Amino acid sequence: MDDRLTRCFSATLTVSDMPHEELRWLAERVGVPATMEILQRFAGMPLYLPRGAVDSLKKAYVRHAFSGDNVRELVRLLGLTERTIYKWANEPVPGRRGEEEAVRVDLFG
Repeated sequence: MDDRLTRCFSATLTVSDMPHEELRWLAERVGVPATMEILQRFAGMPLYLPRGAVDSLKKAYVRHAFSGDNVRELVRLLGLTERTIYKWANEPVPGRRGEEEAVRVDLFG
């Protein structure tokens, strides 16, 4: 499907036009145009979504959002333990030697 056809379909079709429940779910969340692009790119291909990706994203979020006084908020938001929050916040960022120092917080201090 070329881009022109995708744009045409996206302007005309709605979520309820999606032929499968999974596609309707996707279109509700990301929109019909993005669903059409995903279909165009991945139709007929097996798609592997690694389970570890969610944890990697949570870890990256903790590194960015951690301030030292928002641990309980992060625990509730991410469904993690305080120990995990502190552990991830104190790990150096991979691939960033010297650019970003880990936040050092004593768990029991």
